[in-house]
Amino acid sequence: MVAAAVGAIHVLRLPRIVVDDAFISYRYALNLAEGRGLVFNAGEYVEGFSNLAWVLLTTLGLKLGADPISWTRALGAAALILTVIASARLTWRCTRSVPAAVACGLLLAASTAFCSSAISGLETGFYALSVTAALLCVAERRLVAASVFFAVAGTTRTEGFLLLFVTLATRWAANRDPARRDWRSYLKLAGPAVVTLLGVMAFRIAYFGALVPNSVTAKGNMLPLLLERGPRGLVPTILNEAGLRYVGEFLIAALGAALPLAVLPILFATARRRIARMLGAFALVGLTVAVYNFGDWMSSFRLLTPYFPCLAVLACWGGALAVRRAGELSLPIARPAAAMIVLALMAIVVAGGWQRELPVEHVRPDRELAAVLSASQETDLLAATDVLGRLGYYAPHVRIIDMAGLTDRYIATHGRPKPTIGKWAPDYVLGQRPHFLMTNTLSAWETTLRREDVNDDYVWLDEPVWRGERGGPPRFVFVRRDSILEAELRAVYPAAQGRAPREAIPAAGDESIAANGRAGLLVRQ
Repeated sequence: MVAAAVGAIHVLRLPRIVVDDAFISYRYALNLAEGRGLVFNAGEYVEGFSNLAWVLLTTLGLKLGADPISWTRALGAAALILTVIASARLTWRCTRSVPAAVACGLLLAASTAFCSSAISGLETGFYALSVTAALLCVAERRLVAASVFFAVAGTTRTEGFLLLFVTLATRWAANRDPARRDWRSYLKLAGPAVVTLLGVMAFRIAYFGALVPNSVTAKGNMLPLLLERGPRGLVPTILNEAGLRYVGEFLIAALGAALPLAVLPILFATARRRIARMLGAFALVGLTVAVYNFGDWMSSFRLLTPYFPCLAVLACWGGALAVRRAGELSLPIARPAAAMIVLALMAIVVAGGWQRELPVEHVRPDRELAAVLSASQETDLLAATDVLGRLGYYAPHVRIIDMAGLTDRYIATHGRPKPTIGKWAPDYVLGQRPHFLMTNTLSAWETTLRREDVNDDYVWLDEPVWRGERGGPPRFVFVRRDSILEAELRAVYPAAQGRAPREAIPAAGDESIAANGRAGLLVRQ
């Protein structure tokens, strides 16, 4: 309960920051709540999310009249506290040590990365709870309940169902003698989760016409890059630097010098070693997914924090195991010395996880721009952006092309890989003739923005508010020349200067735009 209280205090001190991708789920939930179905754009049945259970929970909140930001943050905070309690209980089940259980809870509750990701508006905290609860139920031999939690995990994140099969494989490997296997236990563990998996697959095929979420296809850049680079690129692509750096930074931030302790139960635990290996396998799944995705652009290690409880339990279990084994030595001082070392390591990790300098909410013009789009008199208004969340949610009736491909089937399947973001197809986007185009990076647009037809058709609106000078990321906005929308934007932003799109590209050796975070808008006739 002490750790849970620390977690609650930690959540209350954190700023009210919601990541942009959360608003994608909010728009799907809003459309579902208002009767338009699970769609981002009306009539386009594309699964641009991979957190079905979270979208449905958000829809419930909207139906109850709740603000989606407050609703999802409250759910995330509740899930965080329950995860801390479940992790501490799991540690106690494995060690029978109250200090180890308290240490595990404090590791999680004091981690700013873990707490902030849980209340970021996305499914991270809820997924962490479902995974931890499933492990706890397996440890307590409540297999049907474990299967239900695996089903929840699988509908909350795509890799959640994989954890069920990892659990089944671990149990199978631990009982190699067929005569000792209890087949009914396998049925209890697999039953509800497998039925849920089959139901979700059938629903996806019937509703979206695809077995895998479109967002997963869009972000799945590993296979396309392997095919593009050939045999010579096999190892550098699989063991990509971005993914390995992301994993390494997470492990250092999560456990630091206490990381070796997490290995001890897997190697040396005599009781419940199967649970230790299961915890290690779950953490390995998370690390593998992170490398497969080339890391992630979001802060707070969103991909990996749901697996932090697994590592925390292992580390505290390893600490208790080290102290216990030291007590078996003939030296009287061995046990107290080991206890002091473990305590010092845990104290360092807990203190290091609690960030004194809190994250800062960046100023973004997306909501203001969404208001202009929503009120626009432009006929058949079409927007395109790779910063989809806030713009999409606050302009709910505007059709928007997701330039990263999460909600666009063509880009997801035919676009060029852009790791951590999705896919990229500038020619396809411009072929749709959007009135409004916004991006926060020009790395994939340099060649396109030099084209004469693009400079003839579009204008770059260079507005100081969009340059990122107030601490937020830049926004490059392009609008169709002489369009109604261009006039509307100029009326709202009189300081915006119309420039040729090619001027948005920094000249060779000129870092003024990149360094100052200059941004603008592109508009359509």
